[in-house]
Amino acid sequence: MIDFKTKISSFFIFNSSLGPKEGEELKRILFFHPNQVTTDARKMQVGLCEAVVKFMSTFSSEPCDALQTQTNRYIFYQPEKNFWMVLVVRIPYTTKALSAIGESRGEVIEPTIMYDLLVSAYKMFRMFMGPFQNIPIEDIYTTCEEFFTPVSKIIGMTYYIFNFI
Repeated sequence: MIDFKTKISSFFIFNSSLGPKEGEELKRILFFHPNQVTTDARKMQVGLCEAVVKFMSTFSSEPCDALQTQTNRYIFYQPEKNFWMVLVVRIPYTTKALSAIGESRGEVIEPTIMYDLLVSAYKMFRMFMGPFQNIPIEDIYTTCEEFFTPVSKIIGMTYYIFNFI
């Protein structure tokens, strides 16, 4: 049986302009997979990504597209102004005996392939639902949930297939 949980950590879509005030952080999150993640963990992950995107924009006019930590790889895609799609993938990691330094095992597929998965997911969404910005705010959360829940499973399967090959 395929265990996607060990590969794809999360997939989410956010718009920072939807909840600009403190205490409104959940309004920014249009979709979050997996559904079992606590609201505090969701806010922390989205907050980290918002900070990275904002920080990187001071250095480049091009939007940020990737971040790698010791244990995770974050792939960012900005399909429309203020809308961000993020795919977080766990990096296989081992620690050396008697050492605080670890090394990745190199079993993660290329970031460009993961980026292309996000682009394809958005293109499919846009084809069936239209652009994010054209969906009324009262409908966008439900629309994203209904569309991207099955898509997140497809992304997980595609990731597994590419990683297997």
